[in-house]
Amino acid sequence: MRPWEVVAPRPWETQQPVYAHTVAIHRPNVNTSAGDRGYSGVTRSNEGVVATGLPASIQVKSRGGEPDASIPADAYGRASFVIFVPASAVTEGEIAENDIAVDDLGKRYQIAAAEWTPLGYQLLTDLLKP
Repeated sequence: MRPWEVVAPRPWETQQPVYAHTVAIHRPNVNTSAGDRGYSGVTRSNEGVVATGLPASIQVKSRGGEPDASIPADAYGRASFVIFVPASAVTEGEIAENDIAVDDLGKRYQIAAAEWTPLGYQLLTDLLKP
């Protein structure tokens, strides 16, 4: 075959990964002590690891609504993301609301809703600030 007769594969002939990312699931530790305990919100230092290396598909669901002020320089709210994790990678009940998903790019997502389906988890998340 001559070089100009070689045809590149068409897009539908190449395999594209369904789960192109990996995520780790972290769970914030709850401090139940009384008295002056300092800042007790979510920080990376007070998170425990629930699972790592889970295959995931991360997709943008929607952007936030229009701000109340409606001035030209206003930015729309943060985007929501849906993360799909296959049933072969986790068991039902392993991921919960308020857990933190960290993807292979270092982005952090707070899980607002964790729905178990026969195909795996569907996680509705909000992107956290870096």
